[in-house]
Order: sequence, then structure tokens, then C-alpha cells
Amino acid sequence: MLSLLAALGLGGLSAVVPVVNAEALAAAAGGFGAWQAVGLVLALALGQSTARMVLFEAGRRGSARCAARSSASRAPRARHRAGSRWAESRWAGWTRERLSCRGSRSSLVLASAAVGLPPLTVISVAAGAAQQPRWEFWSLCVVGRIVRFGVLAVPAVLALA
Repeated sequence: MLSLLAALGLGGLSAVVPVVNAEALAAAAGGFGAWQAVGLVLALALGQSTARMVLFEAGRRGSARCAARSSASRAPRARHRAGSRWAESRWAGWTRERLSCRGSRSSLVLASAAVGLPPLTVISVAAGAAQQPRWEFWSLCVVGRIVRFGVLAVPAVLALA
């Protein structure tokens, strides 16, 4: 039970502190046996997905503040002029476009959580800014992280079986 709580905490910590590696614990979880590995994978996924909500909320609240500030300002902004500080990169535009559509945002968040490309940290903030529903983001993160950590734990379980 203590190892599950530790995995939950480590998963949460790894979501906000880049040097803490949840993938390494997931790979090592297979050495504890199949059922213990399942529990550790679930705890890591839940902890990391819950902590990603901090980044998600930062993106959501930050975009709301920027929208309020830009609507209050009457000065025109040069958003698309090259060299402007408001110029949008091609990748950011692609991500924003994908996150605005329900079908593509689900697949983008799921792929990011499972594969890691695009990075889940970036997608967490961008999904919050795109006003994706919280429950949808969190559940897709959990599923993707279970897949990712499970794939890393299975070789160790099979090798020690």
C-alpha cells in the first residue's frame, strides 16, 4: 500500500518537475510482480494526470486573462506580422487548430499522453487555453499514461515470470 501511495506522489511530482522520471519507475515496476506492477502503473498514471491538471488550469486561466486584457485594450496588435512578439509559430497554429475541434483534440491529447509527441506538458497548457473540458482532458491523460507506463512495465514482468 505504501508503494502505491509513493507511486501516486512520484507520478504527481514527475508531472511538474522534469528531472523526476515516472517512466523509470514504470519500467522498474515489473520487477515487483504482475499485480503489483498493475497497481504501480495505475497509481503513476493517476498521479501524473492529476498533476497535469495544474498545467491545464494555468493555460485555461492564462488565456482568460489574455482575452480580457485584449478586449479591454483598444490598440490594434500586429499578431501575424513577422518579427512581432505576437507572431505565431507554425506548430502553435497547428496545435491550436487541432485543439479547437472535438475529434482531433481527443486524439491529440491521447497520442501526447501515450507516445509523448507532442510533449504532454505543452499540450496540457494548450488544451487549457483551448477551453477543452476538464473531464475530457483528465480522462484522456489517464488512459494514455496507463498505456505508456504499461508498455514500459510489461517487458520486466515477462522477463521475471
